[in-house]
Amino acid sequence: MHQQKVLIMVLLAMLVPVIAVAQGNFTDPYVILDHHFQANGGLDRMRGERTQYIEGRISVAGLEGTIKVWTQKPDLIRNEVDLVVLRMTQGDNGKVKWTLDSNNKLQQITNLDQAAIKRKEVKRRMAEYEYADPHSEVFVVSFEGIQKVEDKECYVIKISNNINKDVYTSYINVNNMLLEKSISIEDDKSNDSFYGDYREVDGLMVSFWTKQIHHLTGQEEEINLTKYISNPEISSALFDPPEETTKDYQFVQGNSAENIPLRFVGNHLYIPVTVGCKERLWILDTGAG
Repeated sequence: MHQQKVLIMVLLAMLVPVIAVAQGNFTDPYVILDHHFQANGGLDRMRGERTQYIEGRISVAGLEGTIKVWTQKPDLIRNEVDLVVLRMTQGDNGKVKWTLDSNNKLQQITNLDQAAIKRKEVKRRMAEYEYADPHSEVFVVSFEGIQKVEDKECYVIKISNNINKDVYTSYINVNNMLLEKSISIEDDKSNDSFYGDYREVDGLMVSFWTKQIHHLTGQEEEINLTKYISNPEISSALFDPPEETTKDYQFVQGNSAENIPLRFVGNHLYIPVTVGCKERLWILDTGAG
């Protein structure tokens, strides 16, 4: 589940288009953002992109496969990942977050905890570029200096808010205003994302290559797009969870089970499971937000 959530996080970061335009030196964060938005074709154009569809190749945890993603602002999403040995489809229709696993078993999250509700609100506002307003009552944007990403000097722009403690930091190339890197910190989850291979799509420049590195595990995920469609027509039903399927399991005795041994290690629950006469520890996915 954690990997699936992270995938959503990786995909949403990729879907922000940027375009290259040479700029001078600035220190006002809103001036930097303004030039950055102008380079994208203007803030109105960016806000006007309400839907997106992408296809591409994905590499994660030693596995490679394909990915398809449909989004509708501010918070509807559906993504389908096929890693050959592992297939999963997940989505969010604004009311229900759901996942369909390789066995066609449906998991739904309808009651979010307070932290998840606040994060959802922040991301909705981010998707509408509310942080671009210097008079925003929610977001605080600050210029953190100039740092190098590899050998490229970048403006460092930090975006925080008064809804929760999440922080998003962008590294924008000082010469062409392209987004080189971003860092997201959400509670105990944080990651670095890198961008490249920019191509023009309907007047916007889109990063067709993204790599994400998770701070906690060091795991890398890489996505190379093969298709990007701006503002396609998407039926809202696409984001709804599919119908429930029949159960693909049964209890050995009776209709319930209890006294199952668990191990608590590194904030994860592990269960000893025997498969093919070999016992291994498997993580119990609680479905917690």
